Amino acid sequence: MGEMAQDGAKRQELAQQYGALQGKIDSTKEALKNNPPKNIGEMMTSMVTLAAQEQALAAINAKAAELKSYVVHGAQTICEHGTRSARLIVPISHGVYLRNKAQLNRWDYMPTINVNCMGNCVAGYMDICEEQEAKKTEKKTFGESFFSFIDSIFTSKEKKESAKSAQREKAASSVQSCTYDPITTWLDTKEDVLIEGRQALLNTSYVICAKGGKVIIVDDGQIDREQNSE
Repeated sequence: MGEMAQDGAKRQELAQQYGALQGKIDSTKEALKNNPPKNIGEMMTSMVTLAAQEQALAAINAKAAELKSYVVHGAQTICEHGTRSARLIVPISHGVYLRNKAQLNRWDYMPTINVNCMGNCVAGYMDICEEQEAKKTEKKTFGESFFSFIDSIFTSKEKKESAKSAQREKAASSVQSCTYDPITTWLDTKEDVLIEGRQALLNTSYVICAKGGKVIIVDDGQIDREQNSE
């Protein structure tokens, strides 16, 4: 708990730094918009300042990513095969709160109850891409390469276009709406801290979907990002 508390304090400090720096960036952009640089020198100075601020912001994000934290109601999840993030929720509190938000445990992984649709699933499309890439890199004997070359010469343009069209249709039909189907509970949880008898959920925890995707937590939900950007 002591280590996590220290990480929590560090995250709070980083969040404050993030908010202050984001405010400066917004001010710099607003100044550039309202008072455009009069010459190249002023423009270069403004751009260098903005670039330095953006780099500092990225550094804060990188530091925050290294720290482990507890996950609360309203966190954000995303699947490596999904097209958008989704909220992670708990309909009924486990009785433990962090920053006035219900804390989650490893069993808060259920479809629709805890984790909502993450856009479209491109797992099938990725499989097709890997299959095509494997065919391209497949080593062939001289004879196979020679006959394939001869075959390509006599293959009509219409036939080639038809084959390409079929590939495009296959790829398009492989992208379907996300049907999150977990085959595990949340993994990599805080084993020595229990929330209603089950391990506490961490920002580094993940779930494996039946379609092969890894669902991760991209925002622990503790901090209201909109408030930080003010």
